[in-house]
Amino acid sequence: MSGSEGIRWAAVKQLGTPKRYIEEKDREEFDAPPVDTSLLHLYPGMFAIFLPGDARCPKIVLAQPESLRKVVVKIPVWLLGGQDMARNVLKTNPLGEEPSHYES
Repeated sequence: MSGSEGIRWAAVKQLGTPKRYIEEKDREEFDAPPVDTSLLHLYPGMFAIFLPGDARCPKIVLAQPESLRKVVVKIPVWLLGGQDMARNVLKTNPLGEEPSHYES
């Protein structure tokens, strides 16, 4: 893993209806939210965990464009405690600049 990136975060429930779903990537895309979001700064050696109900907009340049190499692991929600856990996350996520789209 190398390089740095910014990832904007927002609660999915703040984004409204998805613009589209990309099945081969298991990804929904949304318009930019009408509310503020959080910007995570990730550098080599750091990691982030996103839960069901977390929308994110990755690959934001933090200082200057650079090569980015990262690992993304998706874990089925049932391994995290099932659908009840997912419903609770969607209800309780706190809301964290405005990119062009968000994905969940």
